[in-house]
Amino acid sequence: MMYQEEPDADERASERRIVLMGKTGAGKSATGNTILHSNNFPSEVSSSSVTRQSRSGSAVIENRRLIVTDTPDLLSEPSESNDLKTEIEKCVSLCGAAGVHAFLFILTISTFTMQELDLLSRFEQIFGEEVFRFTIVIFTHGDKLGNIPVDRLIRGNFQVLNLINRCGSRYHIINNDDPANRQQVTELLQKIDRMVSENENRCYTLNMLQELERRQEQRRERERAEREENRDQVLHDEKIRISRNSSKLSKILKVIKTPFLQCKLKHFLVISFFAFAMGGVLMWINKGSADGKTFLRGFLLGGSAAASGIISEKVWVLLLRGQCRVSSCASSQECPNAFKQFLLKPLGVLCGCVLGSVMGYIVHPHYVRVTVLSGIAGTVGGFVEGHPFH
Repeated sequence: MMYQEEPDADERASERRIVLMGKTGAGKSATGNTILHSNNFPSEVSSSSVTRQSRSGSAVIENRRLIVTDTPDLLSEPSESNDLKTEIEKCVSLCGAAGVHAFLFILTISTFTMQELDLLSRFEQIFGEEVFRFTIVIFTHGDKLGNIPVDRLIRGNFQVLNLINRCGSRYHIINNDDPANRQQVTELLQKIDRMVSENENRCYTLNMLQELERRQEQRRERERAEREENRDQVLHDEKIRISRNSSKLSKILKVIKTPFLQCKLKHFLVISFFAFAMGGVLMWINKGSADGKTFLRGFLLGGSAAASGIISEKVWVLLLRGQCRVSSCASSQECPNAFKQFLLKPLGVLCGCVLGSVMGYIVHPHYVRVTVLSGIAGTVGGFVEGHPFH
């Protein structure tokens, strides 16, 4: 941290520069008026801030010049607000280049809620941890204590005790409803003098505040860069994952698209035609006893016979291609040769015819028409498969 020594001039030696901080309604302005024994700052009971911007008042109290700066509710403003930054710098600069001797953190003695904890966190965020070396906790509404020792209230609230400990065990009770009681102001000034002595006459300066803001901005930039780097890494990992999944999917599709699993429209039409045709033929042959099961048997027989022709043709294609790979042909024009291509189609059709006829004979050995139709189905199935090397 950067510190600035107090001027040696006698007229400034006893001067004290004070900044009041706290939430709306805690009694900042009233405390400033009590200290200066005047009405420099507008003060009233209100849920909204009466002080709209930082302003300074001064007076000579007990033969010393006091400069007191009252602030609006800075601790409740959005942290990214440009107006907040300007107002914070203003409240420090109003004390002059020499800086602030004391921050008085104003709290009501009867309540200490989560809101006050949030304000304390904001106070440290705005001015830095070093600010507690220059801070005294002020409890207002001291008249409401009655006969209850303040030490008991402090010990009974861990958050309040922790705050006071961070401020070097410095706190003071003030009753703004009794401004004529100058003893309370005298005791406060004595505590400020002791704190100034402990700090070796050093003050909290505008340079310290600006240095803190610079470091905070650097930290935010680092965090922003880390977030962007993490985001880019996540996107990169996601692209790799998608690429790997796409590669796996391509391999799966290649397996699915084997000759036996390819389903073409012409195959579907041929199988469907002979399935329905065979079902109709069996229904016609068994007129007297035909039922749904009869049609279903014919349907399955016709479809199976046509499918057997398609499959037999594919088998011949695979056999010929395998022979071609084994012989390590120099080019696709040399393998298979013209003679093998000429024989391939008739052999596939013939196998389809035989398979279809055998299936028809096994199912209905006494019906020649069924056997013949099954053979035709197998023949057509083998024929529609087409040329294997198109």
